[in-house]
Amino acid sequence: NNLPKGWYISGSPSYKANIDTKNVQNGRNALLIEGNGGYKIITLGLPHNYTGKKITFSGYIKTENISDGQAALWMRIDPKIAFDNMQDRGIKGTTDWQKAEITLSLNPEATDQILIGAMLSGSGKMWIDNFKVTIDGTDIKDAKFIIKTVDQKEALDTLNSIIEATKNNSIYKNNVNWNELIPEVQKALNPNANNVFNAVKPAVALMLDKLNDNHSFLKSKNTS
Repeated sequence: NNLPKGWYISGSPSYKANIDTKNVQNGRNALLIEGNGGYKIITLGLPHNYTGKKITFSGYIKTENISDGQAALWMRIDPKIAFDNMQDRGIKGTTDWQKAEITLSLNPEATDQILIGAMLSGSGKMWIDNFKVTIDGTDIKDAKFIIKTVDQKEALDTLNSIIEATKNNSIYKNNVNWNELIPEVQKALNPNANNVFNAVKPAVALMLDKLNDNHSFLKSKNTS
């Protein structure tokens, strides 16, 4: 799907999201999102529920001719604990690389999942690069987290019900051979996830990608 591993995409199908090796802020690759008159969102679910007081998500954004919308990072802690999409400080017009940052208060005992991402609305181009997540100033790879293992049977049952609903109702259902796709999707289930939603999410993302479905997305029952 032209995204780094683990990322999911949603929004207007006319928008494009591709890896760019020329316009980079750091390293070898950046992600380019471009489109006109709609929006595109990329999303990553963090692998754990982290202990601490504050979580900070930062990244670098470059833009070209953005109008009737904005480029921004976003972060959400579910269910309905905290959310920021830079609505009051999004980037417009044409700009060189600049750092964007979001900080939210954590509530580990009540948290189901933490999502981060970026979005472009309106018309123009947006490059994003060099993402970083810290917990109270500590890089996420070294941060402490709550160990919680998902019930494997519950996760597989949930995934199978999603597969069945998609197989029966999706307008893209004839794009694939379901006998081949179903085992592949089931293997993509994440057994190390901290809840059912995060366990089935990569499998559903794979299924939607194989269907060439850029409209549908997985949504937790705890989110609105």
